[in-house]
Amino acid sequence: LMAKTEINRQRELVGLLLRDFEEDASDWLWETDASGRLRHASVHLAHAVGSRTDALVGRILLDVLRALTKEPNREQTALLERLAVTLNQRAPFRAMVVAVWVQGQARWWSLTGKPQFDASGDFSGWRGVGSDVTAAHQHGLELTQLARFDPLTGLANRHHFHQQLAAYFPADGPALPCSLFLLDLDNFKTVNDSLGHAVGDE
Repeated sequence: LMAKTEINRQRELVGLLLRDFEEDASDWLWETDASGRLRHASVHLAHAVGSRTDALVGRILLDVLRALTKEPNREQTALLERLAVTLNQRAPFRAMVVAVWVQGQARWWSLTGKPQFDASGDFSGWRGVGSDVTAAHQHGLELTQLARFDPLTGLANRHHFHQQLAAYFPADGPALPCSLFLLDLDNFKTVNDSLGHAVGDE
């Protein structure tokens, strides 16, 4: 009886902690059964999807995500397929990003999940956490843009140019046909030196 009382107390404590987490945290919890249907959908998940919690329970998680892809492009499709393969493998995964379209905006979500097994060792579903990582994703895209393209002209910089050029001369195969043009601006250094870089940029 003491053991059962302690177990019930711990369950109540865990329940309280989960409720506090769902109310205060920006992340959201998700849980599915063995067939991939949502068994639990937190308020934050429903808000992120733009639906009600009772409308989400019973729906297949992958179908919910696919419904959030407006005219899915190659990136969105590839990310969802990677998630589907991972779920089929029934192995824990962490920070798997999917691209969705919510309320007229492109969003990126990071999903972490752990497979659940019953007392007999049979697979019983998934339990995990999701979070919106749109800001971090866009920041990464901006850094990539700065690293590969000239901020003034928007043209590929020297680093990106060398990457593209290397693709035409693979180390393990014949070179691909290509043409290279060189464009030079006469007296450009004189303009910068005499009138300043601001005038030169213009």
